Amino acid sequence: MPRERSDMRRVKELLRLAHELGYSKRQIAQSIRMPKTTVGDYLARADAAGLRYADVAGMNEEAVEALLFQRAAPPEQRPMPDWAWVSAELGKRGVTLMLVWEEYRQQHRDGYSYSQFRRHFLDHTSAGAEPRMRREHAPGAACEVDYAGMTLTISTAEGPRQASVFVGCLPFSGYLYAEVTWTQTAEDWLASHVRMFTHLDGVVPKLVPDNLKTGITHASFYDPVVNRSYHELARHYGTGVVPTRVRRPRDKASAEKGVQVVETRVLAALRNRVFFTLDEANAAIRELVAAVNARPLTTDRTLTRRRLFEDREKPLLKPLPAEPFVIGRWSRYKLAPDYHVSIEGVAYSAPYRLIGKHVDVFCTVSLVSIFHKGERVAAHARQDGEPGRGTVTLDEHRPPNHRAAALLTPEAVRAEAAGLGGALGLLADRIFADADHPDQAARQVAGLLRLGRLHGTVALQAAATAALSANVRSCRFVQHLLAKGQVQALEDPAGGLGPHANLRGPVYYH
Repeated sequence: MPRERSDMRRVKELLRLAHELGYSKRQIAQSIRMPKTTVGDYLARADAAGLRYADVAGMNEEAVEALLFQRAAPPEQRPMPDWAWVSAELGKRGVTLMLVWEEYRQQHRDGYSYSQFRRHFLDHTSAGAEPRMRREHAPGAACEVDYAGMTLTISTAEGPRQASVFVGCLPFSGYLYAEVTWTQTAEDWLASHVRMFTHLDGVVPKLVPDNLKTGITHASFYDPVVNRSYHELARHYGTGVVPTRVRRPRDKASAEKGVQVVETRVLAALRNRVFFTLDEANAAIRELVAAVNARPLTTDRTLTRRRLFEDREKPLLKPLPAEPFVIGRWSRYKLAPDYHVSIEGVAYSAPYRLIGKHVDVFCTVSLVSIFHKGERVAAHARQDGEPGRGTVTLDEHRPPNHRAAALLTPEAVRAEAAGLGGALGLLADRIFADADHPDQAARQVAGLLRLGRLHGTVALQAAATAALSANVRSCRFVQHLLAKGQVQALEDPAGGLGPHANLRGPVYYH
């Protein structure tokens, strides 16, 4: 293996000692700490090139090297790959440098070997590498959060199910927090933050997520819009949300590194274990993450992530709020003409006067709250209903005509008639018994109740008694009696009913 060339600064000093001071090779070797054979080699090269120290004293190191090491004529060049194309191919899923090299050799049989191909590629990427700014992190100043690309399999009664892995990292110490959740929805995203703050026993002043929709509604470097639920969590804990730039993972390099560590040290270690619940999986993850946080750092074997966190960061964290944060999701709706909003297949009512206006809905596990201009206008217990079938409506949210229509149900009408009792209750029962459908009877009995409001309950009961005496089960018959004032006449047995109660008599037809 050829020896690495010495620093040209030392070579110039070698020439000065030889040409100006007359040192021997042994003296020069001792003075500049260089092997004697190497000293001889450089002196021979200088003699061959006709160089003296005075010639090279004012030259830069590159010029001196070019004179001492004359480049031989370059050998015949082999086909050079298009490195930009190679980089683009490597960005595709599943493509490796070995695969690209094999395709290159299929086209160029006399091309570079894999080791040379790889060396040229690394030279190309190093030459065109984008400068990276070194970031200085203050202790306890921020927490970077993200989801891992890998998932964890949970065995359920319905079969294997993939769970997402949430990762939080404190950039100063590298302290890690990780857990699995079923989804990456807003509820799981917020709940992971709550549990992370509880684990840290404090709050950092800044959260740094990427631009996932559950956290950031509108991605912008200058004016991002934070999801309302995420914003409420940040306000509750007294922290701020500062998302990264779009498609700039280096803005949260600590979280990216933390995700890599969790995937290699935790998830890979659990690949052959079978979990049946999230709690079981999270217990195993906590144990392995704690081991990672306790490992000595490569930069200083006397320190660990945990020690740095506990000594330098934890004392600087803000205390947790007295009240726990209520996990929920904010949504915005334009109230439809049916004055209901649909939440997971269940419709919840709002005051009808807000039809066509925007309302904000905050849903928790147990409550659905509806707001208009910051004021809560409705609150419903959250229901688990069949999608598209469940409806929760408060009577006070209906307009007057809808309230009246809601009272026309067979159950409501029959209950109201039964409440009045007497002849009317008996007449209502017979009408329901004779009807082909309950809705038909409900309309007739509702008509009787309306007549009672017009003519009074006493008159209605008298008319109902007359209808029963005449064996007539008709709202129209009662209406006719009340309109003509013929209730008393029909109560008189001499009024033409005859000796048989089932005969209507001539009065019925007038």
